Amino acid sequence: MKHHTPLLSVSRTRYGYSLTAGTKPWFLLMVTLLCLTPLMGHAEGFAGEAEMKETMLDRPLRIALEPSPHAYRDDDGRVHGLTPELFEGIAEHMSRRVEFFFMPYLRGLHELEQGRIDMMHAYDIGDSGIHLPPNIIRTERPEAIMPLSLYAKRESNIAINSKSDMQGYKTGFLRMTVASERTWGDEQGEAFYFSSVEALLKALLMGHVDVAALGPSAGWVVKRKFGEELVRVYEYSFLHLYPAFSEVSQGDGSGQSGLELCQQYLTARSKAVSAGLYSSVMRANGVEFLLPYFEQTGGFLSTADGCMPSAAATQ
Repeated sequence: MKHHTPLLSVSRTRYGYSLTAGTKPWFLLMVTLLCLTPLMGHAEGFAGEAEMKETMLDRPLRIALEPSPHAYRDDDGRVHGLTPELFEGIAEHMSRRVEFFFMPYLRGLHELEQGRIDMMHAYDIGDSGIHLPPNIIRTERPEAIMPLSLYAKRESNIAINSKSDMQGYKTGFLRMTVASERTWGDEQGEAFYFSSVEALLKALLMGHVDVAALGPSAGWVVKRKFGEELVRVYEYSFLHLYPAFSEVSQGDGSGQSGLELCQQYLTARSKAVSAGLYSSVMRANGVEFLLPYFEQTGGFLSTADGCMPSAAATQ
């Protein structure tokens, strides 16, 4: 009488019952495949996640730049200047490429909030109505704190010791906030707003405005670009410069949040500072005098600093 090996056998053990597969090769293969199927599914999932992250890393960081003497595109379409060179140097430490988009500041904020760009520099000028928008991610500390001053042509002989002395003067500003949030009062003279630094400087040099509100490199820029000399007549506020990131731009299937991108940026920036990026780039652009403004906030931003939604700063 022929004896058949069972496909499955059940035996009693001291711990309960044991299920044992038979020795048929096709049956062993079937059981093995059934056991491995869930693991294979997880492996495909892990591979998919890795592929999505790799796709995200392959995509360039989209960075908005304001057209200025520190960030400009030449006639051949190449990007130059202090700001893009610093961004490129930091992105190298993130193993990311960059793509620059030139646009006015307010449009840049809008594109950042909509997720069409990944990051830009954003400003906070506490006593002027210019604040960080609520729907972005930013570093806890500013990257730099720079004085804002009123500049005039040397031959103008304008003397201003307070904002009230500005009555009767035409003052030019960069357009950094919407009209309803501007705090410059009529008692401080007429105010005119411009979409770019170059437009503001040209208005000053052509006499369309008497003084212009600019940062500490204004005199250097005008001397180099236009061959004229400006004098600083009144320091009226301070600009806090923040790296700002989109809350929604990383929603591309990669799973990376704006907070994660911000923290990666800080880590890369710390490495770039240690490698001498800031001093070398500023020296190459002839603006070493700006370096202290990046150091005076308690030292360069580093991995010890955190990132946060900008709305949290006002709560």
